[in-house]
Amino acid sequence: MSLKCENSIEQLEEIKAERDAHHAKSQQAYDSKKLDKKKMNEQNIVASFDLQQVLYCPHLTCGKVFYKRQLSVYNLTVYDCFNKTGINHMWSEIDAGREVDVVVRLMFGSEFGSLVSAVASHQSLETIDHKFLVPGHTHMECDRIHAQIEKRKKVTSNELHHPTNFYDFVKTVEYMKKPLRVVEMKNHFLDFASLLKVKSKGPLVMRSKNQDGALFSFSPVQWFRYQKCNPTTILYKHCHDEDAPFMELNLRRKGKLGTDSFNPPQCDRTPRPISMEKKKDLLDLLPQVNHTYHNFYKGIISCADEIDVDPDCVPSEDVADEIDASLAN
Repeated sequence: MSLKCENSIEQLEEIKAERDAHHAKSQQAYDSKKLDKKKMNEQNIVASFDLQQVLYCPHLTCGKVFYKRQLSVYNLTVYDCFNKTGINHMWSEIDAGREVDVVVRLMFGSEFGSLVSAVASHQSLETIDHKFLVPGHTHMECDRIHAQIEKRKKVTSNELHHPTNFYDFVKTVEYMKKPLRVVEMKNHFLDFASLLKVKSKGPLVMRSKNQDGALFSFSPVQWFRYQKCNPTTILYKHCHDEDAPFMELNLRRKGKLGTDSFNPPQCDRTPRPISMEKKKDLLDLLPQVNHTYHNFYKGIISCADEIDVDPDCVPSEDVADEIDASLAN
């Protein structure tokens, strides 16, 4: 659009150069992914993962539902490219969220923590290379799985009136002639962010500078590497170039690490409240819902302080900057 609207030849050249650099960077990311897949074997697994757009529950076809708030069901899909298996980790909004603040506190606060914990404690993991595609150019196998789920959802005769209905439904969907697997996450959330907390004696501490004294920021990072031989030192680079050197970020907190240092506790299992307006809308839909699930909806906790936010809406702020600010605090 900038190219269409710009009249200055000098500005046009700058915009074209910026566009070409962006496309080159995105192609390098795709090429890196293809190269990794060529190297796959039983000891070297490649996996892609992504969140599906929100699934709304209950799934109804009546016109009334268009004007009502519904319960959000989430699906984080991991696709094992070597074994060609799709694993869908599913939960509802009363179990946990997926909005930006939750991602910052529990996922990106744990983005280091979770993978450090995995490489440090898992018997067979030696190295994890975690690579990011370029925004706007993030097509992966997970997208095809999500498209297949949506396609089947439109024509299914199954009742989708309760979160567990969605979990069972996804199990019936096939991708690459294989049924999808589902992990119900309700009782499986771990508080990896505790690994970064002093009160819980976490072994990790977030630092603002790398080993060379340069400021560290999530925004430009394209590649993280975690190693069992030194799990508290994260290697990273700002490109997908195999020959480019890694920078180092030392996350080790001072003191002796115990044997259980990298084993995080479970998250609080207390159900999360929804807004009073959403609770009212869900109760208004009960005449259209199988009577078996009425008590489930009636029993959902609501709170006047809860505000409805569409979790699929892109936040105005840059997520990476918000992550940096959160971890700095």
